[in-house]
Amino acid sequence: MTDSLTPSDNEQLPHGWRSLWRAQTSLPPSVARDELTIFVHAGGRDAAHLAIKRALHAMFPAAYQDLDDAYYNLSSAPELVAEGLSERHVDRLFESAWSGEKVEGWVRAPVFVASEAAALYAAWMTAQLDHSSQYASLAFRPAPAPVVDAEKLEHRSAGQNFPSGSAVVRPIRHHDGFLIVGDRLVINVHPSGGRDQIDIHVSATARAIAQATGQDRDRGATLGVDVDERLSFDLDEIRIEGDVLTYAAQSPFMARYAPGVTDYREGFTVTLEPGQAGAVRQALAQLRRVLAGYQAVADHLRPWLSGEPDPWNVQIPVFHLVVARVLDGADQAAALAALDKGAHSMPADTRQRIADPALWAALDRAAAAGSPST
Repeated sequence: MTDSLTPSDNEQLPHGWRSLWRAQTSLPPSVARDELTIFVHAGGRDAAHLAIKRALHAMFPAAYQDLDDAYYNLSSAPELVAEGLSERHVDRLFESAWSGEKVEGWVRAPVFVASEAAALYAAWMTAQLDHSSQYASLAFRPAPAPVVDAEKLEHRSAGQNFPSGSAVVRPIRHHDGFLIVGDRLVINVHPSGGRDQIDIHVSATARAIAQATGQDRDRGATLGVDVDERLSFDLDEIRIEGDVLTYAAQSPFMARYAPGVTDYREGFTVTLEPGQAGAVRQALAQLRRVLAGYQAVADHLRPWLSGEPDPWNVQIPVFHLVVARVLDGADQAAALAALDKGAHSMPADTRQRIADPALWAALDRAAAAGSPST
């Protein structure tokens, strides 16, 4: 049986998307670790059930006995449009949770079994990024120039050559990186778990959220990112132009599912408060030295590790040693003490290798070379 469609709803979508159906998977962990959301084309509900089952069988042959229970929440495009809240009707295809008149959740890990997969993927990402920007538009709008107390400015910038009347924001050392704290924004910049990229977390302060929404919040709210979204970027993917900070990288999901789309980037853009841009530049310059120093130490140790990738019980304590040396100016004894805090499971001879003067010379050379010349 073919469901009746509402013309007014259907006409808001591109013609080829009006026959889309969406369902969430519910497969055993032994078959699929993560839940997916599958989009298929079908002329009605019965045909959509069959299309979903065929897609799942093609993706997970081991689930053929459980296909009737392998998915749920089958919905047509007009149903999704009628249920959704986004101003753009296309965005409603990807909404998954609501709170009052706000969209609180979006489809995670979509699979588009459709010829328009690339365009659908781009629409899915755009819906989330645009929504994040709109939700925090008041909290993240450029702030008026601060009224600077000349006496306080002189005290804060003692010994440093800051332009007269400029806002002064300094990075605050925090764990393996830095916090850049303002009235509206808090930026957490630190090396990624892989030690070759920079992790970026941008949050609004409770005060800014309260001003934007009219509601008191007892904690900050993260801007447009969560544990499943990209936070790590190469240094050349982080750009600062004036007070605008942009993080943009090629999307691994796009490369996998829509390799023909080469100009799409994943990330976000934030207008910083006065003085924060300089602080972010300082933090990135220091972390560049950390990454260079860690790479030199890892290269020095690799022959003794049989050429294998750095094991976690070496990588983590060694990284703490590099951070102590580069960011905190620790001497060799103090840096080794930082290493010893996490080295209880380190191979017995690695600690001896780390005391090699050649390793420390390589670390210091790399860290110095990692400093930008400008």
